[in-house]
Amino acid sequence: MSAVARVSSSRNLRLGVSTRFWDLTVRLRRRSFGPRCPSSNRLLRLTEPVNLSRRFELAMCLEVAEHLPAESADILVETLTNLAPVVMFSAAHPGQGGQDHVNERWPAYWYRRFAQHGYGVLDILRGPLSDDPGVLDCYRRNIVFYVESSRSLAILVRAEESDVPDAFVLAHQDGITTDLLHQPWRVLVRTLVRKLRRRVWRRAR
Repeated sequence: MSAVARVSSSRNLRLGVSTRFWDLTVRLRRRSFGPRCPSSNRLLRLTEPVNLSRRFELAMCLEVAEHLPAESADILVETLTNLAPVVMFSAAHPGQGGQDHVNERWPAYWYRRFAQHGYGVLDILRGPLSDDPGVLDCYRRNIVFYVESSRSLAILVRAEESDVPDAFVLAHQDGITTDLLHQPWRVLVRTLVRKLRRRVWRRAR
């Protein structure tokens, strides 16, 4: 799990927040890119509002939200939207499983919470990552951008110029999902039998 806020400015600071021991306590690490800037550590809780008194270009919260109780979801989203106009976000969906997951939700749960702060979802990362074996499954399935409306157009223009593919279409090309290898044998056999029955029925008509 990790959460990061990043900025490029005259001070060139990067703030990194990483969870520690699943106990909802996180370490805020300030690391400089210049030789003379000091570093410092602070302990924070993501179940409480975080105020850093500045904004950044990008905030990242990857596979963290599901480890926080449901009553902290709105606080987490408020913290992220206060940190940056663009948020790279992924959170476990129901049934994904994992250690100490207490709030696995479908994407619409997070869509609504970000929308309350004027952020829309841009699903332009899962397509390019869908066939990359070097990326963990949880990121390939769940990662999206949440973006302030004023920033969305510029990002979408870049996505169009890069011919970013759609994750859903890629996943269902030729009727085979990219998740096939992760399905239990029982599910695969049931699906195959169902398809064979349909084919036999169509030929018999």
